[in-house]
Amino acid sequence: MADTIEKSFKDLFAEKHEEGEFNGVVLITQNGKITYKGAFGISDIETEEELTTKSIFNLASVSKQLTAMCIMMLSEKGKLDYDDAITKYLTELPYDNITIRQLLHHTSGLAPYEDVVEDFWKGDEDKDFVTNNDLLKMYAKEKPKSLFKPEEKYEYSNTGYAFLASIVERVSEMSFEDFIKENIFEPLDLSNAFAFRRPKKAPKKVVQGFTYEEEEYEDYSYNYLDGIVGDGNVFASAEDLAAYAYALLEGKIVSEDTLKEAFTVATLKNGEETEYGFGWELEGDAYVSHTGAWEGYNTYLGIDLEENRIIIVLDNGNHEDVHDITDEAMSEFYD
Repeated sequence: MADTIEKSFKDLFAEKHEEGEFNGVVLITQNGKITYKGAFGISDIETEEELTTKSIFNLASVSKQLTAMCIMMLSEKGKLDYDDAITKYLTELPYDNITIRQLLHHTSGLAPYEDVVEDFWKGDEDKDFVTNNDLLKMYAKEKPKSLFKPEEKYEYSNTGYAFLASIVERVSEMSFEDFIKENIFEPLDLSNAFAFRRPKKAPKKVVQGFTYEEEEYEDYSYNYLDGIVGDGNVFASAEDLAAYAYALLEGKIVSEDTLKEAFTVATLKNGEETEYGFGWELEGDAYVSHTGAWEGYNTYLGIDLEENRIIIVLDNGNHEDVHDITDEAMSEFYD
């Protein structure tokens, strides 16, 4: 048994890298100070440039808690209320029975945009990108039927978080990219964190997502859903993501009361509690986390609220078992 969580992560991820099961970075901090950082593998299949903990990754669905944070900041400023109907801001939509809170909690019942795009989008999947505005137009015109009534069930929804990003834009009268930059990343001096969506060019070099099979590399340079932001498409280095998470705990972004609500589970109409707050999966009373997966990327952010410990794992080698490896590294220290 490893005597520290840092040694557990170091040993296991070094082993998994040697076995071809991990290409990425690991970072652990406690009380705002880095206690372990490791980089294993390459950031680019052409140059074979080595990864560092300053390398910039697509956070995939770890982006969701940042989108939720933008909504919470607007709420704290009195610009919106969690229980507002989403149609107060997204006036073209036919869902006046759904609230912002239900989007945050994944209890809205909205049809998955992946299915709606497949059925109704008119673009070319080989050269065009679906955007948030495209989603709004499709849901407004086609009125896809919801899967269930709000708060009847919990069902993870990329659609809800894409709509939340659009609400941020409507309320702030800024692009989502500019809002998160001006209100979170710049004030915290996080130079390797940003949001962007295709077809725009990333403001800084992002590590390449790829697969490696039978001694052949294949990169993921295009996906027609990369024009959507909110459910994903926030980018950061492990060091900047850790600095953001610590600032969150220190009350430098929103108040303690606001953050407490983010770490509170949703309750369904039948009284059953879910395991999800505002952009966070809640594991017991003192541990919050989120995972992410997108083509070429698998990501993890966890926060031990009692120990003030932050754990980050970012993979750009498309290793689907990264979340299981993370669980294994943690299992000696957490139930």
